[in-house]
Amino acid sequence: MMIISERYIKNKVLCANLDGVIIGLCVGVLINFFFLMNSSGPFEWSKVAIPFMFSILISVGVANSVVMAEYFFSKNVKSFWVSVVGYYGGTLLGTAFGHELAYFIVSRIYDFPYIFTNHLGDLLISLGICVIVTTVLFAYEMQKKRHAALVNQKELEVVKLKQLKTMAELQTLQSKINPHFLYNSLNSIASLIHQDADKAEDMTLKLSKLFRYSINIQSENLVTIKEELEIVKTYLDIEIVRFGDRIRI
Repeated sequence: MMIISERYIKNKVLCANLDGVIIGLCVGVLINFFFLMNSSGPFEWSKVAIPFMFSILISVGVANSVVMAEYFFSKNVKSFWVSVVGYYGGTLLGTAFGHELAYFIVSRIYDFPYIFTNHLGDLLISLGICVIVTTVLFAYEMQKKRHAALVNQKELEVVKLKQLKTMAELQTLQSKINPHFLYNSLNSIASLIHQDADKAEDMTLKLSKLFRYSINIQSENLVTIKEELEIVKTYLDIEIVRFGDRIRI
């Protein structure tokens, strides 16, 4: 179980990092688009690269934090609202980590001191944007899970309806076969009464046993193989009496 859990979390983290990079690139494109639309100065690659760096690092940090929070809460917490709090806690933690890591890298590239208190306003803006984005993603995931649950429920209902349809068809078929078999058996008994009273009596008892079993079996789900074979033998005995030498088993 431990090996499966480790593989699962590794795959989950890998997928989360890929999703984080893709989301970060998309957010970076939007930020640069609005920045370039409102900028009148000359184009600089550094001004384009920095938003991409912030958006990608923040997205990757959020993705990893959320995955770890989901893994922890799924194993240790069963409450939905506690899981939601853990989800948003992981989101805020990942945003703060990615934001500060991006600032630290930028400070090293442009050679200025990294001081946490100098960019608290930017951090609050990043936290607010990330909460909005993750809320939209959370609502989408919840809607997708709800839709999947409804689909599974509908599929289960379809399976149950098919089972009921099959049972109804079998019961209908049985209701058609039983009277036909009964009429033929009674005619055979009637003809045997004057020819062989003992055979007629034996066939009447077997027929009674067969129909008693047929009625009782409808209220039960399972029978033993011994009971099934015994009733098959009873049925065949009746057919042998009816057809005589014309049938061989």
